[in-house]
Amino acid sequence: MGLFKRFPIKESTAIEFRWETFNTFNHTQFTTDATNNSVTRGFGSSTFLEAKNTHDPRIMQFALKFIF
Repeated sequence: MGLFKRFPIKESTAIEFRWETFNTFNHTQFTTDATNNSVTRGFGSSTFLEAKNTHDPRIMQFALKFIF
């Protein structure tokens, strides 16, 4: 999700403020290890599709852009 606001300075110049977020609502997203999937371990494995890790939590970044 991203939001931005442009602030004009003169006729041909402006500053743009940008705010972006990833995993905005901070929901846990589980993953499995690359070595622990059905291709390498098989469907009969006791750890098939077992959550071993999570993706990154909420990440935010800010930016300023000078437009001329």
